[in-house]
Amino acid sequence: MATELNSSKTRLGALCEQVQWHVGQITQLRRAVWACGHAVVARFVPEGRLQCSGLTVKRDAPSSLRAEFGGDFELLEHMTEAHQTPGGTIQQFVYCHCLMHWQAVR
Repeated sequence: MATELNSSKTRLGALCEQVQWHVGQITQLRRAVWACGHAVVARFVPEGRLQCSGLTVKRDAPSSLRAEFGGDFELLEHMTEAHQTPGGTIQQFVYCHCLMHWQAVR
């Protein structure tokens, strides 16, 4: 996980200082996304590979990925990406952009 975060921070450059970075299971980091906050999460598509780098991967459609967040989150948009690995194979990912609603805060 640290490698992926460092890669994202490097790509953002100085803008990475404007982001609050949280690592963990989104369903267990209840206050990681504040009211009216946004979460972007990626997974392999349902038809995707069963393993990556020898590890079993989680595959999801946008609706089931959003459902893991709970009813407080609304799926605003999603997109898929065909990512070429360093080994030259193509891996399909789905990215979900969700919003946490004000009224959901307890």
